[in-house]
Amino acid sequence: VIKGDVSQFMQNFFNFTGLLFSFFASTTYACLYQQQEQLYLALYAEVSEARSLVEQLTLVSQGRPSYRALLGSMGDYVQEL
Repeated sequence: VIKGDVSQFMQNFFNFTGLLFSFFASTTYACLYQQQEQLYLALYAEVSEARSLVEQLTLVSQGRPSYRALLGSMGDYVQEL
């Protein structure tokens, strides 16, 4: 019920302001959550690629003289992640 007095106007103003704040807070939270999700997906993809690379490295270069050096380089790469 909308009345013509100041108290009802202030109540409507505060209700509107609260709704507006809720909208902005939820939008901000959704954006931040989406960024965090993208970060975790990118990190998962990177770790999956590193794991695949280690498996391929082991299969291809096992028994070769450069095997330890290649594994060391892969270890350095993983430490940089």
